[in-house]
Amino acid sequence: MVITHPCPYCFSGKDREPSVPIPKSIRALEERRDHIRSALTAIGDLRPGSLRHRYQKCGKPNCRCKQAGHPGHGPYFVLLCKKTTRSIPAARVDETRAQVDECQRLRRLTGELIEVSEQLCDARLQTAAAASRRLGGA
Repeated sequence: MVITHPCPYCFSGKDREPSVPIPKSIRALEERRDHIRSALTAIGDLRPGSLRHRYQKCGKPNCRCKQAGHPGHGPYFVLLCKKTTRSIPAARVDETRAQVDECQRLRRLTGELIEVSEQLCDARLQTAAAASRRLGGA
């Protein structure tokens, strides 16, 4: 089985669609693993969740937000996590967006590291089994 990937050593995009064949040799897998480990050391501040913007209608009866078709006041930015929602000041939206992206990058890289490590372990087992057969072992 030949593994393919957009970048021979790490995720370069959000998709996992193959584009470049990656050899299954132990050395190539070790290089790929080492590159991913190196990329993990460059991970910056991160936070889980997703950043969303919202509009709200106020409670004032004569406010313009009550007009048909008006989206409401805002946008207000919120960070949605599993069990919490946090308001994000407009001045911190870019920073928060970068932190959320960094968290997603960490998840992609750790998934890739696990995948490569598993392939490396399998390749070593196969190499050891082949060497054992050549030497007449079981």
